[in-house]
Amino acid sequence: MSTSTPSLTLPRSAAFFLAAACAFVLSGCSVFSKKSPTRPATESGGPSAPAHLELGRIISLQPESGTALVEFVPHARPPAGLAGRALLARKLDTLEVTARLVASPHQRGRILGVYVISGTPALDDEVVINPEQ
Repeated sequence: MSTSTPSLTLPRSAAFFLAAACAFVLSGCSVFSKKSPTRPATESGGPSAPAHLELGRIISLQPESGTALVEFVPHARPPAGLAGRALLARKLDTLEVTARLVASPHQRGRILGVYVISGTPALDDEVVINPEQ
């Protein structure tokens, strides 16, 4: 007595359709599972510039006049109308705020003049846009 096992065969069109469906599903999973790039969150939750957007570093201080000069970092794209915006100076290693600043209308190339409102900034402190404004 011989026992034969039934063989499972699919018509060519069904096999092609099954293979195409598998390929579509597998490629679709990798396409749809990619997350879209997210923008950094702002502390205010609004659509403004990212919180603590680094503008530059303090390169010169004039404590007697309450002013300083900031050199923009190479990748910085300062927003238009920066004059009058509230800025913060902070230490690079601890990110501790050292001074509150206001951007002056004086800008030449990659150098921006700022007014020191409060605190004591130091040379090479980073300058960021104040997210609370």
